[in-house]
Amino acid sequence: MFKPSYKDWPKGYHRLLHYTIILMAVALAALWLGVFPRWRNLESLREQNEQKRAKLEKSGVLLDPAMLKTHIEECNDILNGKQDTEGLVKAADDTLARAAMTFRNEIHNVYPSDEPRGLSPEDQFVYNSTRIDYKDLSDRIKSEFKEKNIIFTEKSFETDTAEPVFHLMLKLWTIRILLHNALANSLTLETEENGEAKLSATHTLAYAIGNDNAKPYLLEFPVTLHLVGTMENFLKFVKSLQENDLYLPIKNIRVYSQPPQELPVGAKLDLSQLHFRVIFSAFFPAPSSNTLLNVEGGTKEN
Repeated sequence: MFKPSYKDWPKGYHRLLHYTIILMAVALAALWLGVFPRWRNLESLREQNEQKRAKLEKSGVLLDPAMLKTHIEECNDILNGKQDTEGLVKAADDTLARAAMTFRNEIHNVYPSDEPRGLSPEDQFVYNSTRIDYKDLSDRIKSEFKEKNIIFTEKSFETDTAEPVFHLMLKLWTIRILLHNALANSLTLETEENGEAKLSATHTLAYAIGNDNAKPYLLEFPVTLHLVGTMENFLKFVKSLQENDLYLPIKNIRVYSQPPQELPVGAKLDLSQLHFRVIFSAFFPAPSSNTLLNVEGGTKEN
């Protein structure tokens, strides 16, 4: 009995077998390289979803879609406001604008806006202020207060050579505002043994939302003063720093008096004179360019 072998097959059958083998190999490769990894990934996501859902159920978080939708709407109303109610976003914007008003007059008097390039006076100040501008401002402020027997030097600034110029100028303006208002309210500034005023402008701080690499939205410039005067005059001084577009809140304060001392017979000690060690803070919106920040945790380019 004749039994045909592979070599006895017609050529068409040979080609059909070859195509079938190739097709099966391609199908297996597709299953192994495409379908199976996706199926495995889907199973992993399903397990993760089940684990997260179990955690959420255990924590008591709302999982009902309708209730979640209502909760989201309530949160949006809190953020954006509803009808006549002001939202947190508007309140935050108003607060930042209020804080930025402290230096508005100084900046707008020196740095005009550049409308063709879309630059505001604040932009011009940040990007175009120079070391010459800082030196000129520093000399003028030092001369102004030297006439009032208040002396301070560059040692009052905790900074480095790479700090942007606009940081230094904002610190100087902050010091001038504080000293001017302190003297206007009959407060005196304590001095070191060498006659220099007890004041210091510490490192610039940055506020950001998110991780350490997030872009700051606000810069803070703390300034420490050592003052002497009555509590009444000090309170007037603090109040003056929240008026006329100023916003220089107290960050830290220590109030103390001189320790008891032996006095000659008949002498009187004025206990109304108190000593105040106060840290005030000025604020300024962070520039859009990260290369100009140079704050703690920021870049150091200039």
